[in-house]
Amino acid sequence: MSKNVPAIPTAEEFKTYQQIALSASKTPYWNKLGGEAGVLSIMLLARELGISPMNAISGMFHVVLGKVEISAKGITYLIRKHGHQLKLIMLTPTKCIIQGKRSDTGEEMEVTYTFEDAQKAGLVKSGGGWINNPKDMLFARTVSRLGRWLFTDCLGTCYVEGELQESIEKKVMEKAPEVDLQEIEIATLPIDLPKDVKQEEVDNYLEYLSEEYDRPKTEFLYEAQKRPDTFFAKVKEYSEATREASVLLANQG
Repeated sequence: MSKNVPAIPTAEEFKTYQQIALSASKTPYWNKLGGEAGVLSIMLLARELGISPMNAISGMFHVVLGKVEISAKGITYLIRKHGHQLKLIMLTPTKCIIQGKRSDTGEEMEVTYTFEDAQKAGLVKSGGGWINNPKDMLFARTVSRLGRWLFTDCLGTCYVEGELQESIEKKVMEKAPEVDLQEIEIATLPIDLPKDVKQEEVDNYLEYLSEEYDRPKTEFLYEAQKRPDTFFAKVKEYSEATREASVLLANQG
């Protein structure tokens, strides 16, 4: 919590925040933060971190699945506000390296995040931010990790940018029931392929899932049988993202 800020706002202060939240939520831009309740939640959390209400709802925080997440802009602001140092070592469409140094203890840390890391985490989507603005996405993810690892006291209990998205991606496929799936041969779980999906694409996607989540391919095929439309949509999305990433990496070579 920011110094000299009481843990609980006074009744008058809280009423002021409510009025601001009500007015802001009537505009399309700020209403997308979750309406009056979402805007109020952001402002109250920002208050504890020493960020003014309007700065808080103007790009420093987001609401993801009903939870407040601090943006890369907010993380950078808070780290530097507390007197700590950030140094951008490298920023390309495929890699970002940021170095941080605490002003109180002198501790230093260097964090690297790559486009390949994003692919492995299932974050790269066709036509998404990782394809259209890779530098911005890499910077955000790198500074978020650095903030969480070295400057936790500056960020409080906030989720950092990308943290919720990554947790969502890891739950895309529900875990199958604990049965003897590992003893089942893949051939015993046939799936009719759509005309626009190749067997090679399915194999590549299954390989990725198996390595990423450390589970046998049969579990994912079991899930695919229950929800084939969702499964094949993910196959096509992964294949397209992989192709676009390959082109991007080739252009950097």
